[in-house]
Amino acid sequence: MSTDHVNPFPLEEEYQKKTGISPQDIGKLRTWLATQPHLPGNHITDLDLVLTYHCCNRSLGVSKQVLDLHYTLRTLFTNYFKDRTVEDIEQVLRTLLLTPLPMRCDDGSAILFTHFMDSDPTNFNIGETIKTVLMIMDLWQYEEGTWPGFVMVVDFNGMTLAHVARLDLQNIQQFLYYLQVRSDRSTE
Repeated sequence: MSTDHVNPFPLEEEYQKKTGISPQDIGKLRTWLATQPHLPGNHITDLDLVLTYHCCNRSLGVSKQVLDLHYTLRTLFTNYFKDRTVEDIEQVLRTLLLTPLPMRCDDGSAILFTHFMDSDPTNFNIGETIKTVLMIMDLWQYEEGTWPGFVMVVDFNGMTLAHVARLDLQNIQQFLYYLQVRSDRSTE
C-alpha cells in the first residue's frame, strides 16, 4: 500500500484476474444502482461494484443486498465513517502498529497485522482504533482490488485487563456486525 497517494486498482487488470467477472456483470449492477436513489451511486465506483460482486460469489441478488446494507451501515455508524481524516488516526498509529503485510496466505488471502507499540491502556481508544482499521482496509482494497480472502492477525502481547476494561459493548457490536457485512463483500 502506497504511503503518499492512493491509486485505484485498474479495472482492466481486475477483469483479467481469474474471478469470472466481466464488464457486463458490473453493467447490470450499475443499471440497478441507478434505480436506487437512497444509495450514493455517483460515488460508488465500478471497482466498488467489482469488489462486491466478487465477494458475493458473483450473485447479482446477494450483491444488491450487500451493497444496500453496506452503505446503510456506513450511514448509521457515523463514529467510524463521518469526517475521516489522517489527523483522526495519528494517535492510534502511535499506539498500535496496523500494517498490511506484503506476503499472502497460501490461498492468496491478504493479511493485516496489528501489534501494540504503546501498551499504556490510557492511550488505547477502541472507537478510534476501529475507525483507523476500517480506513486502512478501505484504502488497501481500493489499491489492490479483489482478494481470495482477508486475515487479521492480532498480537495481544502487551494487552492487559486495563485494555479490556476500555472496550465498550456498542463499539464491539457495531464493529463485528460491520465486519460480517464487509466479509460478505470482501471474501469468497
